[in-house]
Amino acid sequence: MSSSSSSSLLRPKKKMRRDNNEGILTLLDLPISLLAHIFNHLGKTQEELMNLTLVSKQVYEICKNERTGIEWKIIPVFEISVLQQEGGGSTRTLVKNMITHSLNRKTAKKFRNYHHMLVKDLHKFSSEDNVFSGTSYATDIVHMEGITSLCTTSSKLVPYSGYSLLRVVAHMLPKLREASLSNMYEINSILQYFSVKCPLLEKVTSNNNVGVDPTMMRSSHNLKELYMDNTSFICYEKEHLADLTNHPDIFLFHQCCKSLERISIQNAKYYPPSQGKLSQESLIKFVRNAPPNLRWFRSDLSISNILMLRKERPGIELPFY
Repeated sequence: MSSSSSSSLLRPKKKMRRDNNEGILTLLDLPISLLAHIFNHLGKTQEELMNLTLVSKQVYEICKNERTGIEWKIIPVFEISVLQQEGGGSTRTLVKNMITHSLNRKTAKKFRNYHHMLVKDLHKFSSEDNVFSGTSYATDIVHMEGITSLCTTSSKLVPYSGYSLLRVVAHMLPKLREASLSNMYEINSILQYFSVKCPLLEKVTSNNNVGVDPTMMRSSHNLKELYMDNTSFICYEKEHLADLTNHPDIFLFHQCCKSLERISIQNAKYYPPSQGKLSQESLIKFVRNAPPNLRWFRSDLSISNILMLRKERPGIELPFY
């Protein structure tokens, strides 16, 4: 090859004008199979997935088409939150709006597409104990039977003021299977509401709560998973719960554990918290008397007690933490 031809090959090309995109390969120019592979590495949260579909109409169509190879699935979320300009939320207003929308055929049809409900900033909603007064028929009209999971968020301990909203939500979700109700004060009436109004409930996450009475979930006959870390428990029969010799029928969760398969009560305390952590005896008694379907129990059991109980109940996984 001559030197002249060689130098011409090495000569830099002219820069492309800014207003001419011809020849530039963008992400969306890649084969759909490759795009699907890239997109499958995203989606750790539903919010990420929703944001991805907003990039462009083309991305939206790729994500929605089941034949493109996208492995994750976007779950439609029904969000309840307080408008910034209002500063606080009204449960009564929410009920009235839900009734209005449920009577509209188009909106009522959209309600059936939702599978998850998110309640943001629960502590900002007002207390309205008589919220059903004059609107009791809302419990019969507003049923979102497609929703099977619920999550509430709060940046601070939720006072009683937010509980009227949760009572309404319990009425609205008869097919609920999973509920996250954390960071609350004396949530017992709410646990009882969900236990009765949501008979299909299988999983409850209720961490960072104060003054929980587990007996309030005795109507949850299908409850399989219970997560209550960093929670203080009301124990009316404290001595009996820790008695390893007598009262074999009285132990932690004895009124609601028949179907439980997984339980977590790390850093669990008596109520009031000044009474300290749940005793080792009460934790030991629970494991010894737990139903045969229990497969996993995480608590503050000491290493020596875990080793002892693993021999007694080898079918229960007792992790070290």
